[in-house]
Amino acid sequence: LQNKKKPLLAGGTGFIDLGKKSTHYYSYTNLEAEGWVGKDKVKGKAWHDKQWSRKGFMQDAWLWFSIQLENNTEIVCFDYLGKKMASISYPNNRQAHTKAEFISLEKPWKSRKTGFEYPLHWEIKTKDFTIKTHPLINDGEMNFGNVHYWEGPISVNANGKMGRGFMEILSPPL
Repeated sequence: LQNKKKPLLAGGTGFIDLGKKSTHYYSYTNLEAEGWVGKDKVKGKAWHDKQWSRKGFMQDAWLWFSIQLENNTEIVCFDYLGKKMASISYPNNRQAHTKAEFISLEKPWKSRKTGFEYPLHWEIKTKDFTIKTHPLINDGEMNFGNVHYWEGPISVNANGKMGRGFMEILSPPL
């Protein structure tokens, strides 16, 4: 992996104050990847991020997106316990940090296994972007005791620019 841009620090500092707790978070949004899968040589674009806190995450709830647009703009945005924000890395390596709004667009997908519902189609609004997301799979549910979690790949359209990304939804414990 070779980083093509400077790290994107969530909120501009990499520190997010959530009231009852805080977290640190950064992303390498544009990594040139090259290597082998078995005997096949592969190359492409990758994303790596890291988040940590002195307090655990399993009592939390979040909606999180990592987005890579075709023009080398990358966006990480989330609603984390009601803290809604987006951090953007533009093609020229300029970064911006803004509030975000999340609007569920369709009826949630319902898990046949647990009966839990996950909204999978979203419109995300930031200062510069209106982003529509579409899941590439529906059944991305994982369960850890009473914690219900969905994650999976998405396609995106942001102001007419196509892209791809990843979405996570962690529901609060029952």
